[in-house]
Amino acid sequence: MCMRVASGGSERSAAFSACVKIQVQHAVRLSGRSLRLHEAGQKMWIQTLSPDLPVPASFFCVVKTWFITGTDTGAGKTVLTSLLARYLYELGLRVAALKPVCSGGRDDARLLFNAIDGSLTMDEINPWYFQAAIAPTLAARQENKSVSRRAVHAHIQNWREKSEAILVEGAGGLLSPLGVKFNSRDLIVDLDATPIIVAPDKLGVVNQLLLTLEALSAKTTAKARIVLVSPATPDTATGSNAGLLAESFPAKRTFSLPWLGKPYSPEEVVRRPDIRQMLQQVLEM
Repeated sequence: MCMRVASGGSERSAAFSACVKIQVQHAVRLSGRSLRLHEAGQKMWIQTLSPDLPVPASFFCVVKTWFITGTDTGAGKTVLTSLLARYLYELGLRVAALKPVCSGGRDDARLLFNAIDGSLTMDEINPWYFQAAIAPTLAARQENKSVSRRAVHAHIQNWREKSEAILVEGAGGLLSPLGVKFNSRDLIVDLDATPIIVAPDKLGVVNQLLLTLEALSAKTTAKARIVLVSPATPDTATGSNAGLLAESFPAKRTFSLPWLGKPYSPEEVVRRPDIRQMLQQVLEM
């Protein structure tokens, strides 16, 4: 996991505040550009802005991994991921926005590519892609290919070590098969990621969200966020689902994203104060 020293008094520091602090009793002086630590068998890095910088230990934090999943395909995962990616990118962070597996074309990956101004290549964002617009594991079989859990995890881990913020977007819903005997839930567990569940704000979504939360462990549910995306055509339940959901899930971890239209520009959308505030809150909780 990549680690970095937090700076104060800005949206950038607010993004860093979402990190998990490492408990160290005393401040340390870092000699050179980085210091390696080992915790729970994982290599972690603390990167400093300048050599020999005395840093209070309370500023050390592990960069989190956010995993964007959904209740279904077409829920709005890529819309949210592209906005989060653009928001973090404009804060000056080295952000990796990944859509490791997709099928039916690479439009989602292109949106992420554009959101971070091409700072990662298409193949770095989306190394496994298949033509048929069906579940990725079935689309892969049609091309006599397969995707392994280990390979996907290794790809994401590689970018964790190079980046300051990691966004991973799944395909389909939480339990939709991504490859050989694994799904988004498996990757969330492997990465100890914070899940962001995206769902359309329409009739029936509360049931879908509660089933999705039920499929997660209690530990993972405790840090999950939900983002309700307004549909192009609201129905009788649009706008009321958040209140009903609050009876079963903390309201402070439920957010709403208005309909943005098509096409939309992440660069323009994140300039809106209401959107910017929502994105910051999703990341820093």
